Amino acid sequence: MNERRRQRSDDPSTALGHLLSAVARGHRIDAVALCDERGDVLASAGTPRPDQLAAAGRETALGDEDAAGDDVTGGADLYARAIRVSGRAMYVTSLGARVPRLHDTARAIERILG
Repeated sequence: MNERRRQRSDDPSTALGHLLSAVARGHRIDAVALCDERGDVLASAGTPRPDQLAAAGRETALGDEDAAGDDVTGGADLYARAIRVSGRAMYVTSLGARVPRLHDTARAIERILG
């Protein structure tokens, strides 16, 4: 079998961080964050303020188009989508470019979280 992952971890938080870093690197995404339905950050990559990015993304995905100001985005385009992982709502937020093939990323998140 061809092993695609370069970094591994048995710790779910670390594994999610590796996943988001790989997604960001592979698709010219400036920053990406994953949060749960309460807005708690589960993992992020490329952002010094993951809590602000995740909160803005969650609110945007829920319909508040004014949630992401330039203080959070730095003027970059913000993309936010709700996903379902094991029946739970989660939110993926990215800056600069959207996460392509989000369903594949959602499946990887589900595998990591078990």
